[in-house]
Amino acid sequence: MRRRSRSCGSHAVRLAACCMIILLGMLCGSGAATAAEKYLVLEKPLDFRVEESERVMLAITQGLLAAGCEVVVKKEGRGDACTTPACWRNVAAAANATDLLIVSGGHEEFGWRLSLEHRNAAGGIVERPSQVCHFCQVPAMAEWAQAAVKGTVNTARAERLAAIPAPKPAPPQPTTTAPAAAVSKPPLTTSTPASRSFRWVPWAVGATGALVLGYGAWALHKDGEKTGSCGLSSAGQKSCDEYDWKARGLGGVIGGGALLVTGVIWVLLTSFDSPPPVSVSATDVTLTVRF
Repeated sequence: MRRRSRSCGSHAVRLAACCMIILLGMLCGSGAATAAEKYLVLEKPLDFRVEESERVMLAITQGLLAAGCEVVVKKEGRGDACTTPACWRNVAAAANATDLLIVSGGHEEFGWRLSLEHRNAAGGIVERPSQVCHFCQVPAMAEWAQAAVKGTVNTARAERLAAIPAPKPAPPQPTTTAPAAAVSKPPLTTSTPASRSFRWVPWAVGATGALVLGYGAWALHKDGEKTGSCGLSSAGQKSCDEYDWKARGLGGVIGGGALLVTGVIWVLLTSFDSPPPVSVSATDVTLTVRF
């Protein structure tokens, strides 16, 4: 049986990131996507190796897509180009984006740091999740980035919902009161039907007992008969095997009979214990008894 080894080198990560960016660019250029939220992801100069930066950006893109957002790919412009909300508002308007996500980070001592700055289309801050991890590897950094993206998307959605004004209640409709003689009171009906959820159980017990009883009787009938497998004994005489089903038959008769009797008694008890349905109205009382 063959075993295939998988390589997670920098070339594979770089190729996957390039394919993802090309695919997103085609979707954005064709205008096929119609998602309500469009995110422009901008990268500040990251103090990572090239393959590490591509791995982080790929995780962020995948997190946005998994949250149901469209990623707006814009090659020109960097994350450190603006310092005021008005500047960020212009960047979002130029890319036709509803949200901006600025990524920054680099290596720390024996680890890394990563920050996400989420801004809305007006340039205001939505959230700034960040993480510092010592003795962590690149997969942990990418996993945190993807989870943080999903969390900040949910925060932005909650803010948008809170900003939507509540609908005004409809004005009360004028009501007309009918004359007292024309109003009829509906009958007051109280029904207490017996529960039928488990009525099949005693019948099932009785039927099972009948089957087991029949099998036991058949086994006693077959006990001692020839099986049809015959041969010659050591003395040269013909001998045939016989069915030795006496114990099996007795067990079936006793057990099946007990189940059958139990089922019959159970059926009789449940048929008399169930309360009859009663219907009460303002003018009469109806009692229905079912046998």
